[in-house]
Amino acid sequence: MLAGLLAEWLALWWLYRARGLGPAPADLAAGLAAGLALMLALRLNVSDRLDGPTLMLLAGSGLLHALDLARRWPRVARVRQEALPE
Repeated sequence: MLAGLLAEWLALWWLYRARGLGPAPADLAAGLAAGLALMLALRLNVSDRLDGPTLMLLAGSGLLHALDLARRWPRVARVRQEALPE
């Protein structure tokens, strides 16, 4: 699963660099890192224990998700303002 995530990011990075398609790699980083932290937390927690590393990964995933939203939010607001008729 982790190799698949890395392969997906590399493919998206290549498409952006080589052909100018898709989102910029920096725009994907926080969302992919949040997903990675969730996958690692799940992997650590298969033993039905909720220990320190699992909690840290879950907290990190939440913070990365918030960062991803914060990076995207201003652009959404700007696009909506530009779309409003004068």
